Amino acid sequence: GLSGGSASSTRFGSGAETLVGRTAKVIVACRPLGQVRLSGESEIWRARCAEGAERGETVRVVGLDQLTLIVER
Repeated sequence: GLSGGSASSTRFGSGAETLVGRTAKVIVACRPLGQVRLSGESEIWRARCAEGAERGETVRVVGLDQLTLIVER
């Protein structure tokens, strides 16, 4: 049953997986929600950092919650 309707969600899922492990620079301090820019890209993402991250710090993407990146310092 799982192979039937997974084509559309797989495309999104594989896109999210490529983000995990990437580094990003904090644009708006994450306390815990802020914004980051992925290294080498111009697009800005919403991000959540449980421990907090200050502007200018480099963080690592560890997951994705809908359209919010989960990052760690």
